[in-house]
Amino acid sequence: MDSVEIRGLHCRCIIGIRARERRVAQRVRLDLDLQVDLERAGKSGRIAHTVDYSRASTEIIALLQFRCYSLLELAAEECAGWLFAAYPMVSGVSLGIAKPQALAGQADSGGVRIFRKRPAEVTRQRTPFGFIEPQLETSEATISLVGLDPGATLTPSALGARQALLLPLTSRLQSERPLASHEPSRLRPDASCTNQDAAPGLLVVCAQRHSQP
Repeated sequence: MDSVEIRGLHCRCIIGIRARERRVAQRVRLDLDLQVDLERAGKSGRIAHTVDYSRASTEIIALLQFRCYSLLELAAEECAGWLFAAYPMVSGVSLGIAKPQALAGQADSGGVRIFRKRPAEVTRQRTPFGFIEPQLETSEATISLVGLDPGATLTPSALGARQALLLPLTSRLQSERPLASHEPSRLRPDASCTNQDAAPGLLVVCAQRHSQP
């Protein structure tokens, strides 16, 4: 199976169960394989026919820094769910995430690796603002593909959330400022996102259901 590979992606984020880990961001390292049929891109030479690994990397870092994870396992699941929501052509995700300092003096790192296939069925639910297609629900957050009707407004509370991370897939979405397409943006508890276009808007959303340290 063809794949898009990202090796050694790293950032600093809050992750872990110990008191210091809940207060101080630490470095994590990720290796990702995104299963994608690359034949079309190989013939067309167009980035639209594959996964832009620069964009995907930026989005994963934004998600990790938006959330405060207790376990690597939870972070890995949500990263995979985000990739399925943002990239319809991805059929499977192999993802390893490690904390290089977790076993300092004993090993190079401590981490986990998961492999997930795209969910076979995703139910589209109509809402007052458009629709929502939940891709993944964890104990702390829901990752969904969200449709926003023309003129409709989205708030964290409409998603049953305290705050949210948005990835606009279409243009003319407005929050406290215009939201750039394919650039992650945080939606604070008292903020909103409005579709100012005559066509439906589309976003990937990580809706966090409670406050974090």
